[in-house]
This record gives sequence, C-alpha cells and structure tokens, in this order.
Amino acid sequence: MFRITGKIAEIELHSKEKDYKGELKLELLSKKEHVISDEDIEIKKGIPMKIKIKKIEIKPYSLTIVSGYSLNTKGSLLSICEDVPMPYDSTRYGKYAIFMPIEDGKIKSGEVLGAVMFIHGE
Repeated sequence: MFRITGKIAEIELHSKEKDYKGELKLELLSKKEHVISDEDIEIKKGIPMKIKIKKIEIKPYSLTIVSGYSLNTKGSLLSICEDVPMPYDSTRYGKYAIFMPIEDGKIKSGEVLGAVMFIHGE
C-alpha cells in the first residue's frame, strides 16, 4: 500500500484557493490610454456630451478606470462606452466618451479628452 498525501493536499489547497465566494482578484495592467476625439463637436457648459472617439480595445475581464487627472481644460472625461454594452468576459471597444464640459466651446477631432487605465480581474 502507498499513500499520495502530498498530491492530494496540493489539490485540496488549489481547490480552496479557487473558492472565492464573492471575492475578486484584481491585477493592475501597465496600460494607460488617452481618449482621443474622433469628431468636431460644439460643447455647452454643464451639459454632458457623447463624443465619438478613436476606438479603444478593452480586453475580456478588464475594468476601465478614468484618470482623475484632467487632460482637457474644457471639461472632464466621465466614462467611455460603445453602441451596445457587451458582457464582462468579452472583448469590448470604447467608441464614445461621455464628457462633461466646464465651459462653452468646441472639441476638435484629435483632441485629448482624458485617459483611462485598465485593471484585469477574474
């Protein structure tokens, strides 16, 4: 008779590690992307605007965090979105920015609206 206790203990430990029950493991990816306007658009102070942007790929199981450091003197980036929201486990694409102007003016194509950072979670 022989015993395989070491391997069984390793399997039990591995299965316990995978039993998260509501916990989320997050990993900061070393990726930060500028959100760049892909259209010319008039903006009005205090009125949120949906602005077409150069497409940004969001990998499966990734969250986006908008950088709190303002990169545009005309307002702040609130979020990025696409035409139809896709599931968290799918590749998604940011195609629009939600931008909150703090002054009247114009956003030009190619203008930086802000930045997003990516966090990978499973």
